[in-house]
Amino acid sequence: MLVLLERLTPTERTVFVLREALGFDYPEIAEMLGKREANCRKLMSRARSKMGVSEEESVSAEAVELEWVSRFLTSLEQGNVDHVLSLLTEDVLLVADGGGKATAYKRPVQSSDHVARALLDGFKSIGSYQGKLHFEAVPLNGETGIVLRSEVETLAAILIQLRRGKLARMYAIRNPDKLAWV
Repeated sequence: MLVLLERLTPTERTVFVLREALGFDYPEIAEMLGKREANCRKLMSRARSKMGVSEEESVSAEAVELEWVSRFLTSLEQGNVDHVLSLLTEDVLLVADGGGKATAYKRPVQSSDHVARALLDGFKSIGSYQGKLHFEAVPLNGETGIVLRSEVETLAAILIQLRRGKLARMYAIRNPDKLAWV
């Protein structure tokens, strides 16, 4: 939803949500918006492109099992580069939001090599944190997510999306203002 809000125009968002989330057909969408059907199809195509979703790809989220999260975290903890890479799609994308109040990547990190390196380096730096840290798999926005907590605060909420059993998108929320609800 964050990507949808950031990247799409209001009309593209409307078409995208009506089509993907609510299952309306193009003629119905066109009638609701007072546009031609061809225009609505083009808006949907642009929206998919901006969202990084191909025409063949389903937008609906693939369920993330707790067992998958456990394997993923164990691989990071052990520093097992090969296993981490095996859990990532080639075009995986990591987006982090620190809001200027927490350390985060300034730009999205893309590709399995770069994301694996970023995650493994990040996991190593956790060891230097004062106090006990732990990860837990929790429901976030109706999906399985990962939360990083210290003894006194929530440090990150991580939303993950899989494609064919591999990590395709990871959104790390580090801004403390946005973590108040976690």
